[in-house]
Amino acid sequence: MSPPTPTFWRDLTLWSIGALLAGALGATLETALTLLSASGSSLSAALLTLIATTALWTIGAGLWAPLSAATLWASTGRPTATGLLNLASRWTRRVWRERATAADHRRAATLMSTVVALPLFAACSIGITTYLIEHRNGAMLIAATSLVAQLLIAGSLGIGAAMLRRLLLAALKRRPAASRFFNTAYISIATLTAGLSVALAASWRLRHTLMAIEGPTIALIGLSLLLHPVMAFSLRQRSPGRLIGALALTAPLIALPIAGVSSQLPETRRMLVFHAETSRFVLDLSQRYLMLDRLFLNGDCPVPGLLTREELHAHIDTCLDPDFDRPTSREVLPEVERPQLKQRPSFVLITWDSVRAERLGFLGGERPTSPNLDAFAAESAVFSRAFSQDSGTGPSLWSLFSGKTPFQVDLSEGHRFPPLIDASEPLLAEVLVGEGYNAEAILCATVFDSPRWTIRRGFERFDNVCGERTHRLAPNVTREGQKALRRLASQDEPFLIWLHYYDPHAPYFDHPDVAWGEEPVDRYDEELRYTDAQMAPILDLIQDLGKKRPIYTFFGADHGEAFGEHGPDPHARNLYRAVTHVPLLMHGPHIEPARYEEPVALNDIYPTMLDLAEIPIPEARTMVSQLPTLLGAPPDHQRMVFQENSYSRPRRHTRAVIRGDYQFIMDLTARTEELYHLKDDPMARQNLLGLGLIEEHILRQALTRFLLTSTIPEGLDD
Repeated sequence: MSPPTPTFWRDLTLWSIGALLAGALGATLETALTLLSASGSSLSAALLTLIATTALWTIGAGLWAPLSAATLWASTGRPTATGLLNLASRWTRRVWRERATAADHRRAATLMSTVVALPLFAACSIGITTYLIEHRNGAMLIAATSLVAQLLIAGSLGIGAAMLRRLLLAALKRRPAASRFFNTAYISIATLTAGLSVALAASWRLRHTLMAIEGPTIALIGLSLLLHPVMAFSLRQRSPGRLIGALALTAPLIALPIAGVSSQLPETRRMLVFHAETSRFVLDLSQRYLMLDRLFLNGDCPVPGLLTREELHAHIDTCLDPDFDRPTSREVLPEVERPQLKQRPSFVLITWDSVRAERLGFLGGERPTSPNLDAFAAESAVFSRAFSQDSGTGPSLWSLFSGKTPFQVDLSEGHRFPPLIDASEPLLAEVLVGEGYNAEAILCATVFDSPRWTIRRGFERFDNVCGERTHRLAPNVTREGQKALRRLASQDEPFLIWLHYYDPHAPYFDHPDVAWGEEPVDRYDEELRYTDAQMAPILDLIQDLGKKRPIYTFFGADHGEAFGEHGPDPHARNLYRAVTHVPLLMHGPHIEPARYEEPVALNDIYPTMLDLAEIPIPEARTMVSQLPTLLGAPPDHQRMVFQENSYSRPRRHTRAVIRGDYQFIMDLTARTEELYHLKDDPMARQNLLGLGLIEEHILRQALTRFLLTSTIPEGLDD
């Protein structure tokens, strides 16, 4: 039976069906990975996740099919790759038939010289580019030098490959029997096998890095793209009816309402947003450009999206109940007696990057990760439930030095990172320097090299002392920090010195002297122990210098760290407790050792430091001074801690508030809400929304009103 005659519509239909079948396989694999990652999901959520994932993949596949078909039609005259696969199939059979004949010699020699030259070119290209990045400054210089170097490498390897080809041809001519083993077919098989083995080995070795850079997403999409033409090719003998063809071509329109309805359940939405590797990107694009949520959200008061100020006021007027309004902090500050110091106090601010609070000994860690810090904590005020205002270094630090949440800060150029802080925002170092303080920052991480870091305002020194190094960084900070501390303490003026340690940040390196294991969390704990040991001389020096002049020390972290609890990213993508619960210690004259369990903000450091220095806190700061608590007043039981994140991939704008034992999270992009009991459910597995808890109404109301105080800068509001 002869195959059906190709026609444009038949080719397009089969090409579209092939895309949908490949997408269905990708959706099935992704759903399985999602359910494995999001443990403890209900049966209804799992089923809806499968339906939503399949619908979202169908949207993507249904849009990809006509776009790729148009490209193929323009280049080959047919809206399908079936003709190309037929040619490839015939060529493969021919190569196999001719594998031990003289006709194959040229092909084999050309292929072998190419197989040798291409990996060499890739290795040389990567090597020279890496060298230039590490040892040269300036993007234009790197790009130009790299281009010239790669052209020279390509030319040299091209000449070498041509010479190798001639040698191989001569060898095959002299020993034709060698073609039984040295032929195009066997070289191709060996190359593909070796390439696949190397790729699998490298993927396993770099699995944690690949997870962080959307490796599974790329793999799933790549697999589906490879399967698409194969699926279409396998259908070439079939003649689908008009109804099947129409359904295949209109699949995205059919899948859109299915995706919209099935993704509305909050648990399903959370699984898609945080655990789905590919569907979350399609969901984001569908929300952004296809109005997915606006079409399918129900009720008069849905979760507010990215509303204008007028729309938000209208939403508040319609949906909020004044009976659930509560103060965000105590309205009357308690009277306390300020300490009498012989001179104005100096300040040491120590921050570590990426600290999971409960991995430290004094906050409940099971391993001895922080013995020196534990001893220091025993002499300090410990705020055991401190929370950062974001889960990424940039927004956490710029908001800390501004005394606000990240997007209460007046920012510009949001499309670049970090955005610029407006000159009207009084930064902590600026305020202190304006009152006669010296200020220096001894930092570690290349991120601080950017001149766009506006938090450098006020600092006389703002240095990354670790250069391009990637591990064992803490000694650099300690060495330079000791020098700066001694110099500043020898002067009459009070000072602020900020020390930032980077070692706990991913990737985590092995410390054989500790050797707690091979898993990421084991290596992470080793990094904490290493940083603690290397920082010990700084703590000793602070104690020494504190005998001669009043020094207050603040210890904290820019954010926490996750280990797969809510997706693959270690931090910066959400606001769950794992990535925002941070250590916070305050130590100095007249501060009695104590432990406070009420929630506070990391950024309370700003007003507390100024309060200790008896410097007026600038207007419009939204953080709360902890000085009354430090001097014996009861902690603030009414305190609400607000948080913001707008740097997830794909872009999502998430806001949260913590009060007492509860955290309420509102995703303005995904249009979802979550409520967790932080003590009973620290990993945020059981969403308490809809159970009638009064905290749901109080926190939703407070967070909605908070939105009026926060503005997403232009360029970040996409």
